[in-house]
Amino acid sequence: MIIRDLQEGTFKDYCLDTCGKESVKRHFAEKDFRVYYNNSNVIPFNSMRKEWGIFSNFYPCPLIYDGVRFHSSEQMYYYYVTTQNRELQQLIMQQPTAYRVKKLHIPFEERDKGHDRVSVMRRCLQTKFEQCADFRNTLLSTKNKILLEYATWWDLYWGCYLKGNYYIGCNALGRLLMELRNNNIG
Repeated sequence: MIIRDLQEGTFKDYCLDTCGKESVKRHFAEKDFRVYYNNSNVIPFNSMRKEWGIFSNFYPCPLIYDGVRFHSSEQMYYYYVTTQNRELQQLIMQQPTAYRVKKLHIPFEERDKGHDRVSVMRRCLQTKFEQCADFRNTLLSTKNKILLEYATWWDLYWGCYLKGNYYIGCNALGRLLMELRNNNIG
C-alpha cells in the first residue's frame, strides 16, 4: 500500500521527519515508499530478532561467489559495491563479522559509485539462497507473508520504521526477499 499524504506536506517529507536523517534524502524516491499495517501477515526481521534473524544480512552464513569467500551477505554486498577501491575491499575482507563491516561506516558516495545497489543485493540474496539451506527453507516457509526489515529508526531505504500501527519505509530488502521467495515457489 502506498500512501501519499499522511499529514501536511508530502509523504516523503513525513518520512524524512520520522527518520530524522538528512543523508536519507539520497537513498530513495517518494514512489519507493510503502506503508504496511502491523498485523499477523507481516514478518518484521533484523539482526537482533532471533526468530527471523536469518533474513538479516548480518546472519553468519559462509558464501562463495566468484571464488571469494564471505562470512555474510553483508560482507559480500559491501565488497561488490566498492569495486572501484581495492584498499577498501581489502579492509572489508579483514573484518571478522558483518557488524564490523557495518561499523566501517563506508560513505554512501564511496560504496555506490557506478553500482546499482539493488542488483548487487539481489545477487547477494540469490547466492545466500543457493548456498544456505536454512535460509532457503525459512524463506520458502513464509509463503505469502510480508517480509520487512525492521529498522531501528533511520534506514528507511532497506527497511521500515514502526510508527504507531504502521511500518513506513521503502523496505527494499524485504521486497527483494519476497521477490526471491516468489520466484522460487514451485
